[in-house]
Amino acid sequence: MVGASEVLVSSANRWALVHELRGQAEPALGALLAKLSPVDLVLIEGYKAETHPKLVEELVPKTLSVGEIQKVLQNLLREKVSIRDLVTIFETTDHSFGSLAV
Repeated sequence: MVGASEVLVSSANRWALVHELRGQAEPALGALLAKLSPVDLVLIEGYKAETHPKLVEELVPKTLSVGEIQKVLQNLLREKVSIRDLVTIFETTDHSFGSLAV
């Protein structure tokens, strides 16, 4: 194989380390989460077999589709509203749209 198995990208404000698996098994979600500093929210793509709280699953399809959630977030961004607090946004969306259900 050609190229580096790890790449470090850095600036005055942040840094990121990218590690290529090169045929190794995908790490367990817990092993990756252990590498993080304490955070309020982690967005996870994949790892469907892992057991972890799934905030979006509380809304989909009970209240809104994934496309509708995406539209809500796009509209907030268009109005220059921060979407950093996804937990509050999802809870408010669930409460607002859930109360409209017939």
